[in-house]
Amino acid sequence: MVNELLFPDNPFLRAVALVAITVSVTDALMFYVLWIGKAQLTPLFVIVVIIITVIAITLNLWYRVFRIVDEV
Repeated sequence: MVNELLFPDNPFLRAVALVAITVSVTDALMFYVLWIGKAQLTPLFVIVVIIITVIAITLNLWYRVFRIVDEV
């Protein structure tokens, strides 16, 4: 039941769920780094966060797409 809610059989909804989870985890980690004072909020930090988030989303979707192709 929970698996179907988080990862439905619809590939688009599965992609949306995975992107939402990836962005949530990545942003939570980055906000934690800001909160504890290890980094300051600068334009460079924002750009790095965006790049890290895009890389995480790309790798996640790339893995899922090739895994689906291998299963077919």
